[in-house]
Amino acid sequence: MDISLFLILQLIAHLLTDFVFQNNRLATDKNTKGFKSSFLIWHGLIAILLSWLLSFQLNFILGALLIGISHYIIDGCKPFLNNHKSLGRYAFYIDQFLHII
Repeated sequence: MDISLFLILQLIAHLLTDFVFQNNRLATDKNTKGFKSSFLIWHGLIAILLSWLLSFQLNFILGALLIGISHYIIDGCKPFLNNHKSLGRYAFYIDQFLHII
């Protein structure tokens, strides 16, 4: 598999994780409670699973774990970003940018 296809599949895994496998109620809970959200751990696990499955490579499990853990940390910190005076209105875009990096 070439790198372009791999990156596109990882982007699809991210989009599925953030926009298909969570509804507005769960997103709001995660965005307001951060690490205290009961959904956040599930969100990270979904990110790991989809990243690994869409890699089509059994040995990508460590990469998928890294993606899922970073997803968990970024989303856990999002309430701090949401409450920031000047950056709060850009929180969604900053969050998505960090996930894609």
